[in-house]
Amino acid sequence: MKSDVFLINDSGEILEVVFPDSAGLFIFDDELLPVSSKNKVIYKNVQPGEAVKIEEYDLFYDTDSILGLTVRVKSSKLGDMELSTYGSKGGIRGGVLLWDTMEVGDLVSKKE
Repeated sequence: MKSDVFLINDSGEILEVVFPDSAGLFIFDDELLPVSSKNKVIYKNVQPGEAVKIEEYDLFYDTDSILGLTVRVKSSKLGDMELSTYGSKGGIRGGVLLWDTMEVGDLVSKKE
């Protein structure tokens, strides 16, 4: 069974670029093997209210993996941002990043 992860643009502006990337470790016979996303997709001009698929996990095969996700977002109002999750076993289960004051949350880092 697959589990999809989406980024929903609720910023009220067009996101010029959305670039998701994931990486992690797969546990096999007590060894850790590096893994990374095979599907390198870049979304451009993501409209307000639009959702884009940023990752897909297999709920059976990825259970022994430690996976994390990074999403780079660029917009005229928000600038260049990098959103990152911590690595977790089996993939990202869900998360919400909301703010209305334009302050940077703890999972977001502004690129200078």
